[in-house]
Amino acid sequence: MFRNVFIGVDGTSHGRDAIALATVLAEPGARLTLVHVQPGATPAAAAGVDRSLVDPTYYAAGRGESDQLLEAEREATVVSAELVTVPGPSVGPALHAIAEQEQADLLVVGACKHRLAGRILIGDDTRASVNGATCPVGIAPDGYAAAAAPPATIGVGFDFSEESRAALEAARDLAVRHRSKIIALDVVAAEPVGEYLSPFGEDPLDVLERHRARAEGGLAAIEEVDARAVTGVPCKTLAEFADHVDLLVVGSRTQSRLRRVMFGSTSLRLARHVHHPMLVMPHATIGHARPDLGGGATGTPTVGATP
Repeated sequence: MFRNVFIGVDGTSHGRDAIALATVLAEPGARLTLVHVQPGATPAAAAGVDRSLVDPTYYAAGRGESDQLLEAEREATVVSAELVTVPGPSVGPALHAIAEQEQADLLVVGACKHRLAGRILIGDDTRASVNGATCPVGIAPDGYAAAAAPPATIGVGFDFSEESRAALEAARDLAVRHRSKIIALDVVAAEPVGEYLSPFGEDPLDVLERHRARAEGGLAAIEEVDARAVTGVPCKTLAEFADHVDLLVVGSRTQSRLRRVMFGSTSLRLARHVHHPMLVMPHATIGHARPDLGGGATGTPTVGATP
């Protein structure tokens, strides 16, 4: 499924966490590309505009250091990968631009929650890397490289939306390769309670339970997946769920900038709280999901060309 994988690195352990996760998610023989964003360049470069518009003096001054950083990261992680330096004023948009330009089918980044300098994700860069992504985004938690391993269990946030179907499809493909168990969880939102008010005077909690039972009945039709429905606050419940699986796969329905500003997105908030790797399937990927949920994937993944 993931044959053309781009990995954001910054010379810190967080970039190496991303490399470790990429090797787990990518298909055997996939093309891997390490990307370093050279900070401070003009917005035109990050938008994919001709690099001749970038100040050549500035670009040349930092290019050598960036190339050395990439070479050092490739050598340190013993990974077979191509190296790319991208000029840009900020990490998220620059990674988006190169991933879209090169038609990447996966972008992987590391998460740093504590330091501003040199971080790749969490905070503004997290939102920028997930929001509007044209390909799936893998997020490696802090320290992942030290314990990277194929996932024995893959958790899927599933709510019957097209995005969650794409998430389940990705989980199935990974499960075939790694012989993983898939656990799907549908969180029926307990808030706002007003959504469950009934014109017939029913207790909102009874209506909520009926919604949960209906969801659980639908989940029972998904073959070869341990699925259940619970009530709760989606972000909090999925974050707790993530602590019991080795990889969490979720869909992202974030499409409206206004809605992002007002409410945020469950996938973005999850990225700040989970301590295990995440794979986010954005809205743009839903066309790749098979509509039929029944029957697990069979056979072996297609092996991509060796870089």
